[in-house]
Parts: sequence; structure tokens; C-alpha cells
Amino acid sequence: MSAHDDVHNFLREAHCVSQEGQFIIDSLPNAEQPAVERVLHQLSAIRTILATLDDPYTDTNSISAMETYVTRLIDPLEHFLADPPLPAHTHIPLNTTEHFCSTTSEIHGETLPLLWGWLVKRLSLYTCSINGYTP
Repeated sequence: MSAHDDVHNFLREAHCVSQEGQFIIDSLPNAEQPAVERVLHQLSAIRTILATLDDPYTDTNSISAMETYVTRLIDPLEHFLADPPLPAHTHIPLNTTEHFCSTTSEIHGETLPLLWGWLVKRLSLYTCSINGYTP
């Protein structure tokens, strides 16, 4: 196996990692932090290797273009890790019954018996209509 084959295999793997990185970037802010960390680590290694790559068969302009592309992938991933979005559950209001009543004692004190009576009446009407009776 020649050195050129090694460079070719590296560039092919780098392409796969960069595609995965782009997919994760497209998924932000819904990407998982471990996935972002993993692909960021791989892209940083690729950038380091590209900076030191000395292959007579690879054009230096192509290598610098690849380095620029990898750097463009790294930037949003680093930003995501530095300033992650809030967890999804933080946007849910804590008091979801505020528009119905002010306290839970109000539900158990007055409203619950009324709701229970309404429910029993509805079920009685429904049962009677199924059995052919009219109340």
C-alpha cells in the first residue's frame, strides 16, 4: 500500500465525518451533546492532519479549501457547546391550571363535587339512552 492510498483513505474518511458533522449542524439545537462532542473532536483531528499533510499528489489549494470547510463545520459546533440551548422542559409553564382556579384547595373544596355531579349525570344519561330509557 502506497502513501497515496493512505491519503486517499484518510480523505474518504474525512468526507464521511464532515457529512456527519453537517448533519448534526442541520439538527441543531436538537442534537445530543455527546454526538456534537464526538464529531467536533474528529473534525479537529482532521483539521490538524490537513494542516500537516504533505502529499505530492494533492493540490495545496484543495487542502486549504478542505481546511476552510472543516473550520466552517467546527465553528457552529463549538458555539453549541459553549452556549447550549435550554432544555425543552424549561419552556413549559409550571402552573398549568392557573386559568381554571387559583389554588388546588379550590378544586377539592367546591369544584370537584360539581364536576363529579356533572360527570355522573352525563354517564347516567348516556347509559339510559343506550338501554332505551329516557330520564
